[in-house]
Amino acid sequence: MNYKTTLILALVLAIGIVSVVFLDKKEKKETTSKETSQKIIVMTEQEAEQVFLQPSGIRIVRQPDGWKIVEPIETKADENTVRTLINTFDWAKQERVFAAQPSDYSTYGLDPYKGMLIITHKGISDTIYVGDKNVTGSLVYARKAGSPDVFLATTSLQSNLEKTLFDWRNKNIFSIQSTDVKKCVLNNPNGKFVLRRTGSDWLINEPVQALAERTNVGQIVSRLSTEKARAFVDENPASLTPFGLVRPKVQVELVIDENKDPLVLAIGNPVDGRYYARTSENPPVFTVDSSLVRLISPTLFHLRDKRMVFFNQNEIDRIEFEHSGKIVVCTKDTSGAWNVVEPEARQGKAWVIRDLLKNVTDLKVVEFVSESSRSLQPYGLAVPKSRTRFYIHDVLVYELLLGDIRNELIYAKRGDEPRVVMIKKEIFSKLTPKLDDIGLPVSDQQANTQ
Repeated sequence: MNYKTTLILALVLAIGIVSVVFLDKKEKKETTSKETSQKIIVMTEQEAEQVFLQPSGIRIVRQPDGWKIVEPIETKADENTVRTLINTFDWAKQERVFAAQPSDYSTYGLDPYKGMLIITHKGISDTIYVGDKNVTGSLVYARKAGSPDVFLATTSLQSNLEKTLFDWRNKNIFSIQSTDVKKCVLNNPNGKFVLRRTGSDWLINEPVQALAERTNVGQIVSRLSTEKARAFVDENPASLTPFGLVRPKVQVELVIDENKDPLVLAIGNPVDGRYYARTSENPPVFTVDSSLVRLISPTLFHLRDKRMVFFNQNEIDRIEFEHSGKIVVCTKDTSGAWNVVEPEARQGKAWVIRDLLKNVTDLKVVEFVSESSRSLQPYGLAVPKSRTRFYIHDVLVYELLLGDIRNELIYAKRGDEPRVVMIKKEIFSKLTPKLDDIGLPVSDQQANTQ
């Protein structure tokens, strides 16, 4: 093959490649053009400015802070519901087009029409009239203003027109993120409880100073941040008395910014398994689910952290058991092995000590008896029945005192706190071990070393 022939073949190949690319682009352009012509409305979500629906008469307008219903009332719209409607036109198309005259419209349920949708975008308004469903019920007949043609389209057009004011409005009680709540005040028949966030924990400031049960408080704040109104009863009540909201039975205050007023939810009278409610943000009276009312009506006990200890059991390297005038001391060496050092040296029963530590770290308060008692005598804690100390690197990190037993419970307190509590009595036997309970007999130790 000579040079001239090679050049000709290369030229032919190049022309062929250019032709394929050109045809491919042309085909894609024609496909895009066809798809665009089949769309009911050509717009993007960001271009939509206003929505009007008939027969409901609902008008929704985009504002700088989101979508807002302006007719028949003024209130925030449900962003997801409006966005879903607008995004319908990204994929909704004219499935089949029928040349028609106005005299034919009644055949398709378009004279009179069942509903009308007007969407304004970029200053242009597109009006769609919606009629009956086709015989299979899978599509709906529709017509666009400015064209006599009737077409089949998605039934989403009809379902959106059938939505009520309740469907379109924002039903969130509070528009907040749970992580933004810095303070929560609960007023309910069980009392007033002031809770304040500190890092990842919650503290109870009133009626006692104590660590709160993080999970329980978290459930309350999380539920309040996502809870929705179940029904709107009165948009602008002349009086709150019929709803029991003059003196609410339950009230919640959420502080997002210490320099601003708190968000307030007031709960009133029960009605049909729900409760009347109102917030400081919105004037309408609405109803909430009874499960929310139960959740925000906790007792102090429910809110309190009921753990007795907060140390890592794997870090404990010395334990002192004091009871019946005797002391047993166990230490853990650098290899992780436990040994008894008092009243005599023995190899420790590691499995017993590990089980004991787990039982201690799992201890939960069953009843808070006294925050600060003048006398420990009534509880048998003036002279404790047992005293157990836990150390990490020779630093005392926890001391547990046990007193009298009452039924299935025993009085207890931490050595560094005035609070008296009751816990399950089973822990007493584990914290009053005999030497043989916690240390191997000398004969077994000798056998282990041989």
